Amino acid sequence: MRLLRPGGLVVFEGVFAHGRTVDSGPQPTEVLRLRELLRTVRESQELVPSLLPVGDGLLCAVKR
Repeated sequence: MRLLRPGGLVVFEGVFAHGRTVDSGPQPTEVLRLRELLRTVRESQELVPSLLPVGDGLLCAVKR
């Protein structure tokens, strides 16, 4: 975040993890980390996020 300038775009691909990010069962560490990333971006006051249902999920966020 400290390297991203205002108006800068950060993109994460594969955030649906083949549907595992919404599955309520026990999950591997990679899925738990994806959930943490999604929560952090969603709750950030510095970012304006957009989740696109392209491929396996594309999370884009613009820094305010």
